[in-house]
Amino acid sequence: MVTMAELVGTAPLSLQGVHLPEPGADIRWVATSELADPAPFLEGGEVLLTTGPEMRGWRSQWTVYVERLRARAVVGPGFATGLTHRTIPAGLVAACRTRGLNLFEVPRDTTFVAISRAVASMLESDAEGAARSSLKAQQELTRAALSADESAAVVARLASIVRGAAAPVGRDAVAPTGVARDAPDLDAVAIEVERIRPQGLRAAASVQTGSGTLVVQPVGVARRPVAHLAVYVPGRAGDADRAAITTAVALLGPVAQSRAVRRDTDRGLRMRALELLLEGDVRTAAMVLEATAAGAPVLEGRVVVARASGPDALLDEALGPVEDDALLAGRAPGELWVVDGPRGIGRHLTTMSGRGLLVGVGDPEGVEDAVVSWTNAAHSLASATTAVPVVRWEQLVREGPLTILDRERSDAFAASFLARIDDEALVTTLRSFLRHHGSRLKVSRGAGDPPQHRRQPDRADRGGPGQSPRRPARARRGLDRAPAGGPRGLIGKARSAQSRSDRLCSTDLPDVISDTYLEVTQRRFT
Repeated sequence: MVTMAELVGTAPLSLQGVHLPEPGADIRWVATSELADPAPFLEGGEVLLTTGPEMRGWRSQWTVYVERLRARAVVGPGFATGLTHRTIPAGLVAACRTRGLNLFEVPRDTTFVAISRAVASMLESDAEGAARSSLKAQQELTRAALSADESAAVVARLASIVRGAAAPVGRDAVAPTGVARDAPDLDAVAIEVERIRPQGLRAAASVQTGSGTLVVQPVGVARRPVAHLAVYVPGRAGDADRAAITTAVALLGPVAQSRAVRRDTDRGLRMRALELLLEGDVRTAAMVLEATAAGAPVLEGRVVVARASGPDALLDEALGPVEDDALLAGRAPGELWVVDGPRGIGRHLTTMSGRGLLVGVGDPEGVEDAVVSWTNAAHSLASATTAVPVVRWEQLVREGPLTILDRERSDAFAASFLARIDDEALVTTLRSFLRHHGSRLKVSRGAGDPPQHRRQPDRADRGGPGQSPRRPARARRGLDRAPAGGPRGLIGKARSAQSRSDRLCSTDLPDVISDTYLEVTQRRFT
């Protein structure tokens, strides 16, 4: 492009810059008009030449005239002196200074045709130079694409061509390269990538920064980009710069797509190896992994399986960093599975939960029994919430069996099971029975209970029809899952009064309580 500074600096024309606040403004063409309002006939980017015959006696009208030119994106007026006006009107100079519009003087001996020819010649030379530069850049970039590390070579060559910096953005991201490697704003790059990502390969971004131009383009040949290319160009990016960037993107697309295909193949092999591992076939799993680019890791010792769930986009995003560092990782429908040693699993949990995924973690098992850890990870994942995104199986074991029950169904069961209780003493008696593991004698004597909660044995203690070993477990679950302020406000009071030791001692109640439990519960609750 031809700039205002280049036009005014053309010696044979003898033009004089009166006010040039934007000397680097690009000139697209030269227009001539003697109209009082030429704006409707302009497209923007022109230099407007005039002698001003319709502007004799203007004062405040100059402000409106300049505002219209400015709104039409005119580069600036060239006012001819020595004909209609001996000098440039002071009102025009003042309006251009106020509105920040370029203004230059055309002397009497310089014709408008000469100015038009000069600009046309410079535009033609600029176009020829840009074409030669584009051809040279294409040749250099193509040679770079034939090197061993084609992606890195193309990016480095592009950074040299634009005299700035360039860097791939995505899974294979590296630090910017080039003479201006410290200039790109990486935060701004990330923002632009996220903004254009949903539009796939059809979008690109160009942002003018304080010192240059930041260009971000998607890379790939399918519908979804496999990466993005960020390029920093000092100053304004010209046509030659943009042509070089377009060429680089075209060359990087097949390279990135080929890498993506190889990566997808490796992922398929690793996922199959993971499935074989969960089936207990460690030997075959190792043989499958030998076919991957990275080869087979050592499958021995104790391993931990983690399972994450969430939106597919987040699962895919987390897979990249996890699979590079984990013993094994793979995408299952709606989940991400990770296998690693007990010491290494922690960093993967941070990676996955940090991306908004829910994560369940199994317990350490021998590599042959990895399926046990995988199964327990599913139980842990079912208990994960946005408030507690990472749940470990060992944590659930410590907290008791109620942690693996569905909360909504358990609450409904507790409300129905305890609905007939209308006496706080009955609640206390039931808790006492659970606390004493179904001992009729201790409950009858009220061992450890206040006198008002004791009961005397009667003929119901000798047994009765309809006894079921499931009743203790039902009562235990009903009481432990009773919502605060349960039936008639009694359950909440009883629950708050129960000590932690009481709850712990009754954790294994279903296994130790005797069938005689029903003798008391039937007496008290029927």
